[in-house]
Amino acid sequence: MNKHSLRERKKLTVFLSLTAGILCLAMLAIAQEGAAVYQSPVASLVKLGFKFEGAKTCAAAECHGGTQEKPGKGLDSYTKWSGKDPHNKSFETLGNDASKKIAAGLNIPDATASDRCLGCHSVNAPANLQGAKFSLAEGNSCNSCHGPSEKWREPHAKEGWTNAQRKELGTHEALLTKWGLYDTKPLVYRAERCTSCHLAIEPDMIKAGHPQPIFELDYFSNPQVYEDRHWRDPDEKYFGAKQWAAGQVVSTRDAMKQLATRASGTADNEAIKSAYDQAMGHLTVFKDLLVASGIAAGDVAAQGENLKKAMAAMDKTQIAAAAKAISDAAAKSVDAVASYQPDKASAVKIMDAIATEAMAKDFGLHGVEQQAYGIYSLYNAYAKAESPGDAQAVNDTIAKLFDSLDKKAVSPDYDKTLADVTAKLPK
Repeated sequence: MNKHSLRERKKLTVFLSLTAGILCLAMLAIAQEGAAVYQSPVASLVKLGFKFEGAKTCAAAECHGGTQEKPGKGLDSYTKWSGKDPHNKSFETLGNDASKKIAAGLNIPDATASDRCLGCHSVNAPANLQGAKFSLAEGNSCNSCHGPSEKWREPHAKEGWTNAQRKELGTHEALLTKWGLYDTKPLVYRAERCTSCHLAIEPDMIKAGHPQPIFELDYFSNPQVYEDRHWRDPDEKYFGAKQWAAGQVVSTRDAMKQLATRASGTADNEAIKSAYDQAMGHLTVFKDLLVASGIAAGDVAAQGENLKKAMAAMDKTQIAAAAKAISDAAAKSVDAVASYQPDKASAVKIMDAIATEAMAKDFGLHGVEQQAYGIYSLYNAYAKAESPGDAQAVNDTIAKLFDSLDKKAVSPDYDKTLADVTAKLPK
């Protein structure tokens, strides 16, 4: 893996600022009658009925508060999370001036005490499920991603216990139900934990000044991007491509849910357009994934065209219908994408297809985001596996795509840079 350029570091700073400043996100669902129902991503964990014990229960040096990793053990996970990980600042940011301004626009007296805000800024557990060391001030801590730790904290310290439970229980859902342990090893479930906040924001928040969050699983999981990342991924060929694919099927599904919910509710045209560009950015690269990998695409492409026509007419009923149809089609592809085993041929084919998409023209900054992230993730998976001699030069050119993201607008030079990138990509 090549080190990031300054441009990419700047892009990371922009993203982390957005992440740390995210106010009041909520997991969304679409009821059968089409009405929007927003639910905190913590709510599904609260329903398990286990206590949330807080990150401090993981902080002992012999547990996850150490200063270095050992093979197969994340002995420094708490140390890294409590250091540079922006998720541990998510509650703190609710008290800054920007958050106070957004809260005022939403008629929320105190964001740090609002159920609506705490769902994604902390582990908003009810009093009866708060363990002795529970603290809202920890922000998004261990329990946010790994589930309430009352049942699994002690047994999981035994080497091999988690893998044994995976084998015995067989499914992610069974592990969650019995122990309260949310298994982030399966990439689709990992992505779902992320998108439950990063791709589910209500339109009135956008109107109040909240930024539209962005997400791509592999790029923002990369150890060269996620500074002091507190977990390790398998050292296997094309793992980055596999992680990118799992992230895109979930992101397409949930970004389309977000769009359908806005279009079927009271969102203004600007909020709908923002959600549309984001959803179509994900859909476009997801479609390229399906075609290049040979996974059945169903009616994704056709519904994409229907969505474009409905958006051009700003027909909110048809926008919602087409977006929901795409979300449902993506959901049906989850298992197939989760089983996808990328190789040189498919990774190169997907990468080249993404590079030819007219993202800047069609979907603006949100389209450019997914194009740049996709090329970056897929090329680095290819470079790690194949060790081409020109990898650094190609990466330096790819890095220039991130200028647009740094500036929060599509650069006038973006298409020229994309052409330069395309010429250097493997064929």
